[in-house]
Amino acid sequence: MSVLATFGPKHSRDEDTCDQYHDVNLRVKQPDALFNEYSDWETFDGPSGTYGGVVFNARGHAVKFTPIKNGADEEPYNTCLANKKGHAPEFYDAWKVKDADDEEFYAIEMETYDDTLYDYIITKPTKESDDSDIDSSLADLITQLAHDRTCHSDLHLGNIMLKRTADGHYTVKAIDWMGAKFEEKVCKSPLFFYEELEELIGVEDMKLRFSRTRQAVLDFERVQKAAARALKKNNG
Repeated sequence: MSVLATFGPKHSRDEDTCDQYHDVNLRVKQPDALFNEYSDWETFDGPSGTYGGVVFNARGHAVKFTPIKNGADEEPYNTCLANKKGHAPEFYDAWKVKDADDEEFYAIEMETYDDTLYDYIITKPTKESDDSDIDSSLADLITQLAHDRTCHSDLHLGNIMLKRTADGHYTVKAIDWMGAKFEEKVCKSPLFFYEELEELIGVEDMKLRFSRTRQAVLDFERVQKAAARALKKNNG
């Protein structure tokens, strides 16, 4: 059994509030074994060391570790809140853990997803039957973000997660909420994934494969520009 399973969640998430996951409220766990000797550490997806990574515990959940020194002070709270709003995968718990050198990490336990949108596009560079389903779910996510005035701040292809549900359809959620802002009057951060998609598959294929997403992005940008004009006018 993975060492990670020995210091997992001890309580259920309060469905009505995410306040317990503010930085100042988080529990600190010191694992019995040295953090940097976990065998699972080698299974990290993404940049190891600088930005942390993801391992999988005995419950089949993803556990994301983020060095707190990276300025991710409210990532657990933001992830909980984003899940509550329907933008992020299911959130189970969060805590702090120290490695052998006393460096602190956030540990965020969440639902496991199948793939990133980046990996999907790389492995399926031409039109696929699943495109329409993913396009619809991704467009819904962008529309929800605009409606809720949620600004992710780093929504690139690697932070968009895909999961095929029991009925065969895809659900799309976003991860890595460390820099997110909620109830923002204007979201100044661009939707990075859109330009990345255009670069990977071309503008014409983008229109063909992800037409709903394209429209949702255009609507998102239109709303932000209108909000920025209104804010500037009000500030005189």
